Amino acid sequence: MGFVELNKIDHPYSEQQIERIRRGVESARALADIMAKEAEKLIGKPPRRTNSEAIGRRREFNQAMRQRIRDIAASRGLSEDDIRPAMKLKHEAIGAFCLTYKVRAEWLLEGRGPIWMTREEMVVHDLADK
Repeated sequence: MGFVELNKIDHPYSEQQIERIRRGVESARALADIMAKEAEKLIGKPPRRTNSEAIGRRREFNQAMRQRIRDIAASRGLSEDDIRPAMKLKHEAIGAFCLTYKVRAEWLLEGRGPIWMTREEMVVHDLADK
């Protein structure tokens, strides 16, 4: 419970005691700020935690996948409006794109294997929808 809440509940403290508590808390905060500044001078700021390698790999993956979507659009004569949902790279939109345009998800996600679904894969998807 913070010191601000002291006035909101029943307590055995007098107004003078409450004021002393508030001053004590303010002094403690001021001292903590001073100590933090002095420690920063001695040891410097802590390093910012980033995982730039993972962020870079993620960016490359997204760019490659968007390029594959553009390639399919170019080969099928699709408009920007047709591919806009898939370009957001949301799971449901990617799945719908694959089923609508008969593109293998493995190729779209990873760039491996054949681009187009085989007849057997199309039949399986059609049966799964029923």
